[in-house]
Amino acid sequence: MPLENGAGGTAPPDINSILAGLNNQQQRNNQPMVYLGQAGRYNGSMMEKYDWRVSLDEAVAEIYNWQDDERAQWGKRLYGAGLLDDPNDWNGMQEAWEYAVKQTAGFNAGGKPKMTPWSFIDLLEQRGAGKDALDARRRQAANEARALMPSRSTSTSYNALPTKEDAHVAIKTLFQEQLGRDPEDGELDRYTSMMLSKMKANPGKTVSTSISDPRTNTTTSTSRTTAGFNPSGMLEKEAKGDPEWGAYQAATTYFNALQGAIGAPG
Repeated sequence: MPLENGAGGTAPPDINSILAGLNNQQQRNNQPMVYLGQAGRYNGSMMEKYDWRVSLDEAVAEIYNWQDDERAQWGKRLYGAGLLDDPNDWNGMQEAWEYAVKQTAGFNAGGKPKMTPWSFIDLLEQRGAGKDALDARRRQAANEARALMPSRSTSTSYNALPTKEDAHVAIKTLFQEQLGRDPEDGELDRYTSMMLSKMKANPGKTVSTSISDPRTNTTTSTSRTTAGFNPSGMLEKEAKGDPEWGAYQAATTYFNALQGAIGAPG
């Protein structure tokens, strides 16, 4: 509303307001025009049709002049074209409309003066560009989601196998303990081969796991150790299968009992 001056009239426009208005008009004049289709107006009783062209900014803002059902149809259109994951995504609808308007302005200035933002979307559907763009956004969203998920790394270390010489020592010790004698050459080779092959098939191991959480910038580590094949149990079992083992154990038991009886007080 115009401001009244002290004499009861209206105050003249401020010079800054005049300059700002002229500047805005100049900016609109310098903008590319966007074709929004045919519009109609009455000239007396006659309806005249004309090309509806507006500046780029005005075309971008046109979505705010739509009715609710127009916006709903636009969302469904974009969803069907593969440009939106959700037909009710208002921000996505705005971005898609602005993109379509800017692309249309380029086509209008070039060789397609009658292209509208709606026909530009038709073009995307025909070329499959909408689906490609949606797939790209989905891949980006999936990558961003994975980047925020904790990452797990696992490493496994195995116990070193004993050398052949170490195996010989272990077998000789067992034979002395269980049979009271050293193994013969054939026995030593047979038990050594058996022991090493079983340890190779089922070695002791340690599994270490680290979990890094990028959201908290923390890392937790755990480890689990498995003993693997126990050569002592195998050698003892094999020795007990030897007939000498029972005789030796019985003789040892009786000998120990005799020593106990001799040494016992009368």
